Amino acid sequence: MRTHLKIGQKNLPLIIGLLACSVLSGLVLHKKLDAFDMAFGWPTVGLFVPATIALFYISISAWRQQILTIRHFFVATTIFLIGFLPFAKSFNQQIKQNWWDDGYRYSVTARNMVNSKTLWGGDSLINKNDGITYRFQPGYRYFLALEYLIFAHENRLFQITNLAIWCIAIFLLLKKIQQLSMPPLLFKIILIFLFGASVYAFKNILMGLSEWLFVLFILIFTILFLDRRTIPAICFLALAAFIRQNQLPAVLLLFIFGLVRTNQKILASVLFICILMLPLYHNLYYAHSPAFFANYSKYPILVYHGTGHIFHDFLFMVRNTSLHYIGFDWQRSMSTNFFGVIFIPTGVCMIILMFLDLHRRYRILFVVSLILILASSVILNYAYFPRFEFANLMCGMVSYIILRSFQDEGLITWRLSILKPNRLPIRKSEKGESEKYLLSPAAGISIRGPWDRLHETTV
Repeated sequence: MRTHLKIGQKNLPLIIGLLACSVLSGLVLHKKLDAFDMAFGWPTVGLFVPATIALFYISISAWRQQILTIRHFFVATTIFLIGFLPFAKSFNQQIKQNWWDDGYRYSVTARNMVNSKTLWGGDSLINKNDGITYRFQPGYRYFLALEYLIFAHENRLFQITNLAIWCIAIFLLLKKIQQLSMPPLLFKIILIFLFGASVYAFKNILMGLSEWLFVLFILIFTILFLDRRTIPAICFLALAAFIRQNQLPAVLLLFIFGLVRTNQKILASVLFICILMLPLYHNLYYAHSPAFFANYSKYPILVYHGTGHIFHDFLFMVRNTSLHYIGFDWQRSMSTNFFGVIFIPTGVCMIILMFLDLHRRYRILFVVSLILILASSVILNYAYFPRFEFANLMCGMVSYIILRSFQDEGLITWRLSILKPNRLPIRKSEKGESEKYLLSPAAGISIRGPWDRLHETTV
């Protein structure tokens, strides 16, 4: 069967070719990187290649309708590690961020935490007028400080580790998605989208921005959710909001979805709220202020050339945001727009197909999800295109995955309750034996039976 192809047979030429490309790119590009000490720039293009090729192998394996296994993970890991060997001399090279970038702010504040042994955010270290409360998104600096404790300083190995973490998360997510009974065409569109979005994620990682970590925590939430480990999933979801507070509307909706799944609703709610309130604890302790949100400005709508009139700036932001979802930002360079074109148009098509795949009540919930997700586009939607589109489309994909799992299980009814435990209905065949999808259509095999027909009565 195609789903059980042995890696040592038909895949061997592909693996050898990808390994060769990964190594050759490193041999050609490593010298430029050795002489470059900035975190991101044209000389860092070599860091994209091994991670991109490793993800390409995973994506093409899933495209060929192979169920992803530990063997695929081993091959992808080998491609990743061997591809970075030519860069060994640069592993311990200390790097720095551009002083005008968000990455520089996170770097300075995280370094202060480690050196001063404090949890104070340190925003006034960048601008003395910023005060003691959080001035910009709070969570990423703590993740960065944790990595400083491990690596001592920000270097290439530090960046490569983050690239590896992202690749592992995508692999685990695809394994879970293959278990859903979605149309094969939609599954392939998701593969294309995730591959293109991951290339942008690599740029986000190298620039020291925070969106990749927000999305990573959202993906971990999804993986754990589909694995029915809802309590730890909700903890990661709350941490995602700590990384990017402007994504709070979408996070709250995903939290409600999490409550639908778990029987431990009180425990889940307490843990979620306790983690979500981390910015409040910080500001109360260090600034004696009950502030929860980062204090960016007098009002939260930031545009490229703000007028100070909130309604005018709101309309300007709506126009800009609409153009962004075509795949480009007219105010940015071609190289910047490249990272939008490789995943945004595919992502928009993916969202449309996801809507069409869901049944009526789930479509309504999906539309509500998209509205809440897009709400972040008029809050702090400023600079570094396409970071907000990246986060929003990823959240839209996650909402569909969760709703699709609910639809497969017949879990949501019009009398949806988040107060009572939800027990999955037992599906039985005519012989009295339980029946379900052993392999999903996304994996290339469709098994039809009572489970398929019951969608008409339970949805």
